[in-house]
Amino acid sequence: MLAQMATAETNMFVEPAAVQRVRELFEELLENVNKSLQDYNQIEADQKAAFAILKANLLDTIAKLESNQSRLELHIEEMEQCILEEQVVIERATEKVTRNTNLLNASVAMCEAFKAEFEVATDSRNEELELLVVVRQMVNKRLGGLGASVVERDDGFAAYEGAEFEEQTFGHANAGNQDDNLGLSL
Repeated sequence: MLAQMATAETNMFVEPAAVQRVRELFEELLENVNKSLQDYNQIEADQKAAFAILKANLLDTIAKLESNQSRLELHIEEMEQCILEEQVVIERATEKVTRNTNLLNASVAMCEAFKAEFEVATDSRNEELELLVVVRQMVNKRLGGLGASVVERDDGFAAYEGAEFEEQTFGHANAGNQDDNLGLSL
């Protein structure tokens, strides 16, 4: 409208209808600007409220995360301590397994040595028993008929008849010559 008034051949700025029309347009513009301003103010107020709610939610979330962070850091420390303790337990258990394995191996070796020693001793005793049987057979073969060939006594034990003997001078333990039986106890 202002452009028309400026380009018109007649001076429209003095015409009351044209001025009224411009006034109405300015008032309409002012009304639209005020309405837009109110809409923008309302939108801004809504956005401020939404921002405040979002900010409060974010600050609450940050506080919770910081709290969780502290809790989780404490939990991590506890778990690291637990891991260290478990590593100590594992090391001790590994040492115990190694020690027990060494003890088992030593025990097995000792048992095998005892078994071998027992077998050697058993074989040795069996050989000794076989040798004793052979020696007895030889003694019986050589001295077995000795008593049958004695017919009488020649010195006459009559001289000692009725005599008392003391156990120290004559007894079974120290009687006779031990050499003639080759030191064998039969």
